[in-house]
Amino acid sequence: MIEGETMNRMPGRLGTLVARDVMSTEVFVLPEETTLVDAVELLKQHKHSGAPVVNSRGHLVGTFSLRNLTGVKRNKSDEGNQKEISGVESGIISAAALEKLMKTSAAQERVVDRMTENAPSVTENATLIDVA
Repeated sequence: MIEGETMNRMPGRLGTLVARDVMSTEVFVLPEETTLVDAVELLKQHKHSGAPVVNSRGHLVGTFSLRNLTGVKRNKSDEGNQKEISGVESGIISAAALEKLMKTSAAQERVVDRMTENAPSVTENATLIDVA
C-alpha cells in the first residue's frame, strides 16, 4: 500500500461482493410491542442474543439485545425509575435473572422501551467495504 492511500478496494472476489451475497433473507425480528419477557423467551428459542425491532408496518425502528435489559429506559416519563436486572452480562441471561424480571414491573415493558434506536443498516447493493 502506498503511504497515505486508504484501503478502498479488496483483493480478488472479495472486492466484488455486496451485502446481498452474504446476507440472510429470512431475518428473525421482534415487533416493537413485544414485552421484555416474551422477547427474552423468543431470543432464547431462536438462539440469538439480539434482533432487529420493527413497527406495525414492518419498518426497522431499532435493535434489541439482552444487554438492553440493563440500564436506562427510553421513556422520558420513567427517568429516575431506572431498573437493572442483575444476571445479564454479555448477552447471556440466567434463569434467576429471568425469574427476577418476571416478578418486576419491567416484565410488562415493551422492547420499544429498551431498544437501541438508529440501528445500522445497509442496502443489499452495498459493498462489503461499506458494510464494514
